[in-house]
Amino acid sequence: MRASHSPLAQGFSLIEVLAVLAALAVISSLGYVAVTNTKTASNSTKLESDVASLNRSVQIFESSGGSLSGLTTPAAVLEKLKTKADASKMLGVTGSVLDARIYAVNQTSEEAATSSKRAVWNATDKKFQVTTSGGVGVKEFRLDEALASAEATTDSSRTAIKETSTGSGWVWDNAPPVEVAMATGSTPQTGVADIAFSVAINQNFQSGYWTIDEGGDVTVNYVFREAGYNSRLALFSLEGMGPDVYDLDTAAGQKAFLLEAMRRVIEGDRAQIIIDASNSSQGFNQTYSFRPGDTVAAIMIPNATFQTAYNNLESNVNNSQTYPLTSLARGEGNQAPFYANQYAPLGTNSNAYAIEDMQVTNNANVGSIDYQDLIFTADGMTSANQSMPYTINDPVTKYRADPYWNRRGTNGTLTLREALINAGIIPANTPI
Repeated sequence: MRASHSPLAQGFSLIEVLAVLAALAVISSLGYVAVTNTKTASNSTKLESDVASLNRSVQIFESSGGSLSGLTTPAAVLEKLKTKADASKMLGVTGSVLDARIYAVNQTSEEAATSSKRAVWNATDKKFQVTTSGGVGVKEFRLDEALASAEATTDSSRTAIKETSTGSGWVWDNAPPVEVAMATGSTPQTGVADIAFSVAINQNFQSGYWTIDEGGDVTVNYVFREAGYNSRLALFSLEGMGPDVYDLDTAAGQKAFLLEAMRRVIEGDRAQIIIDASNSSQGFNQTYSFRPGDTVAAIMIPNATFQTAYNNLESNVNNSQTYPLTSLARGEGNQAPFYANQYAPLGTNSNAYAIEDMQVTNNANVGSIDYQDLIFTADGMTSANQSMPYTINDPVTKYRADPYWNRRGTNGTLTLREALINAGIIPANTPI
């Protein structure tokens, strides 16, 4: 009897074999493309991360008196960032802000002709950028251990902070000395505000904090900034920062509180920078996500990064431009280090605030206290306490004599009057 053959026992035809080989080839090629694209994406992510880190170094360098003007290539900028300042002429960051081992690997001309990502130096905006077009850029930043032992050269041009001719204090070169009342005395002195922490009376924060609304989103409108400082403003959670944790009746407890607030901002730990005047223009709107129901306070650094301010405070460096100014108030509102009268609600608009970027105390009655250094609105958080110690009930009367009432502010196209109208803080028919 002849054995029967099932279809499974039969061999493959030539056409079937070719079809299987073709399918395997397609699958193989797809796998190769996927692996290649993954590696490329990883390199791209690393480049963007490196650029973000380098731009933070640029901010620290410039906020400590460094200048990158005239530099046109990434390599030249890296070398400049590795320099140090003359410690005898500076306060703040005097060492190198960049690891000596870092160097740039440029694209080849063939790689530059593609749409691959590259880092370039934007000499106009003074920052690194990632782009996919243009000439040869940096494809990767690497570390070379052989460069670790290189001695940082001294950049003699870094003189943004110097001792006054009378030896009475330290001031910034690009701004005239300002009369600022010292936190521990009643006599105004020329120079920067003292960071000696006075002993406060009341441990409880009486104003200057908010509760995040149910949705968790806070929408911030950067309304206006007068010429001058590149301030940074952040919101930070007060979770775990009460008087049961920090003894705010002692200088050590007050200092520890401010360091923890700035650490949270730097590390993004229940805190976010909501306005960076060095990078954003007036009219900037951004929505940030916070934890619904969280209690937050504001903290501003007048003219430096939070990292620089942290380093200075930790080292007891006296510098008014890095002094952290919170929205929190104790006692009468002017007890160090919580000068909540730095922040003034504007009129009947409960979500609009103006900030004075020089330390305000009751006896600091000087012309620079103008409350137009940074004006913003914030929707999505509710004042959880009493009104702040100082309120601008009539913004029109307050600002009409201000030089920026009909002059454009920094990084913006609007006058102070126009900006306040656009934000709904004053009536649209407010006359010039």
